[in-house]
Amino acid sequence: MENENLLNPSEKILEDLKSEIQKYSLKIKDVQKVIYDNAVSIANLTIENERIKSELKVYFNDDGIKIVKSNDEKQVIMNKLAENNNKINDIKLNNKNSKIELANLIKEGRALIDKKLPDYIELSKKDLLLELKNAKNPKEVYSIKKKIYLINKEKYNLLELLTNNQLDFIDRKLCYFNSLKYRITSYFDRKKYEKYYIENTDIISDEQKTNLLAPIYAKVKPNKDRIEALRADGDDKIAIIESEIRKIKKNRELNKVVKKKLLLKDKEDLKLANVVSKLRDKEIKTLTLNSENTINELYNTEYLNLLKLNRKKLISKEKERFENNLKEVNELNKKELVDALTVEANTPNEIKER
Repeated sequence: MENENLLNPSEKILEDLKSEIQKYSLKIKDVQKVIYDNAVSIANLTIENERIKSELKVYFNDDGIKIVKSNDEKQVIMNKLAENNNKINDIKLNNKNSKIELANLIKEGRALIDKKLPDYIELSKKDLLLELKNAKNPKEVYSIKKKIYLINKEKYNLLELLTNNQLDFIDRKLCYFNSLKYRITSYFDRKKYEKYYIENTDIISDEQKTNLLAPIYAKVKPNKDRIEALRADGDDKIAIIESEIRKIKKNRELNKVVKKKLLLKDKEDLKLANVVSKLRDKEIKTLTLNSENTINELYNTEYLNLLKLNRKKLISKEKERFENNLKEVNELNKKELVDALTVEANTPNEIKER
């Protein structure tokens, strides 16, 4: 109470307004938390759905046998998916209502600021404008103008207090959770099959691919180095000088005389760099074309065709393994059938009739 009595009328208006905005701010914070928690729940359910969907996919076990879910198992999975989707829809509806509530709270808070803040600004500026008229030196003038600037800025401070500066954070979190779906999908696919393929295939590794590409890079590198050397005093220098000219033009600390002198020097250097660039342009184009021809000539024969051959080898190997497994299964079935027929042939008729 003692502090309130010490406040002048304009400061009391501002303090009362801040107190009211703080109440709105707490309500907004609670609604923001609901929106964030809903986003987390949607993300978790989406991840769960992707895991469940991965169970529906056909895959091969370590012995190369095809694993397929039964109809009853599929129905259980589909029911769980439907249940999760219903939960997601309910959460989205709740989120929609929360966002409407959030928008209304912010709207009411802004309306309150627009209604009461002008009284504070008018009273505060009135006293300061009188002080400004009676100011005796530039230092006092600057000090008063700074106070006026801070008064005008008070609206932005109140708006920041109102929204807790959290709205952008919520939007970023929502975008993050929406992107999770795609990353989780690829994760579950990879997780299911990676063990099988690592143990049973001879796919060319990334290191081997790099080794295959190395000779191509080695043949192109001299052209690349030559192009970089030719551009150093031409195109690259033009880019550097143009960047310097932009910086000089924007620099407010330089006076006009110094600025003009620097710009004249840079423009002369720019003319020279343009001349050098034009003289070297033809050689650069020739070197670029030679590099492209080298890549076109060697890429297929020394890299891509080897990968294709490796793929054919892999397919052939998998077919052979599958046929061997099939042969073993057929032999096992035949043996079981022979054993069953033998047992039946050796069983007395009276036992069969029973």
